[in-house]
Amino acid sequence: MLKSFIWDFGKIPIKGGGKARKISITLKNVGGVQADWVFKMPNDSEIEMEPWADPGEPSEEQAFEKEILDKQIFTIEPRKGSLAPGEQMDLSVNYYPKEVRKHHLNIFFQILNGKPLSICFKGETLHRRAQLSLLKHTYHLPAVPIGLESAVTYPIEIKNLGITKLKYSIDTEKL
Repeated sequence: MLKSFIWDFGKIPIKGGGKARKISITLKNVGGVQADWVFKMPNDSEIEMEPWADPGEPSEEQAFEKEILDKQIFTIEPRKGSLAPGEQMDLSVNYYPKEVRKHHLNIFFQILNGKPLSICFKGETLHRRAQLSLLKHTYHLPAVPIGLESAVTYPIEIKNLGITKLKYSIDTEKL
């Protein structure tokens, strides 16, 4: 089985026309022969379809992947190259989200005549303002007998999906 590596770009606020989050990588050929390498994106192996061919409906994951590729949410520069023995070069991997959402994309790094590495790019974009989120919209609490000696608690997790502090209060008047 192919080992997979995760490159997590973390959580960043959405910015109108903002800069991409960039990871810089240095590749070095520590071997004794020239190394030709390439980053392969999921659409690199697509075959152009004849106009009459029906590719069928893409799965939800395929549609999500196509959207990420079309919008160039993740980019790599340069995508391929060659290194002589002892030579090194820098490349950059960018995460440029254009909407509030979690993103992921599986790609491959291949050295000619070598075993490919599977890499999963991940990133999440947050609202600039505070945003309260419940994990579920409806909570069903079980009946509790009257007269218990200790209180019964039911944790309800809430999250702030924004980047600013969030103050909240619970109205217990209707309880």
